[in-house]
Amino acid sequence: MGVSLVFFTTVAVAVTAHYFFPMITWPLAFLLGAIISPPDAAVRSSSNEDKEEKELQLYVVNSMLHFIEYEFFPLPEERIRKELRNKYEQVAGKLVKEISTHTRNEKEEEQFPVRTLTAMQKAQIEVGRFQRELLLKLHKDGRFSDTAIRQVERDMDIDELKLNQLLPKEDQEKVLRTFKGE
Repeated sequence: MGVSLVFFTTVAVAVTAHYFFPMITWPLAFLLGAIISPPDAAVRSSSNEDKEEKELQLYVVNSMLHFIEYEFFPLPEERIRKELRNKYEQVAGKLVKEISTHTRNEKEEEQFPVRTLTAMQKAQIEVGRFQRELLLKLHKDGRFSDTAIRQVERDMDIDELKLNQLLPKEDQEKVLRTFKGE
């Protein structure tokens, strides 16, 4: 996608430059387009930043696993340690998959999404939208106090933030607009 975007931007700038300034030759117009179009680097930079973020998260998760296994004091019950290990091992597995997708995308022309919405996340988004609409209706009806409405809305905001952290970056803004009813 990044290469296509660079090509399209280069051509668009060249055609526009040549149209508005006919004295600019086509080779010069394309050179100008190539200079002005930074999307490939921007796409790659954004992807590299995301990959680096994932690598840092994986480092922290692996450190947590080491801490749980060897340094946690006082030692929690075995059941608690096992739950913590399972939780962080699942996170580590997910991060490893995302990092390998980034690595694959760096080498290939065709880009695969690093993260996609799961069926559960899609359902949670719809449930959140329904809750917000219901809360708005109840507020307009005056059936509950403003204090109670604000407290429930605050709890919904916290749930929304937790969900948003799990979503692919490109979907986060879309979800925020959905919850806000835009």
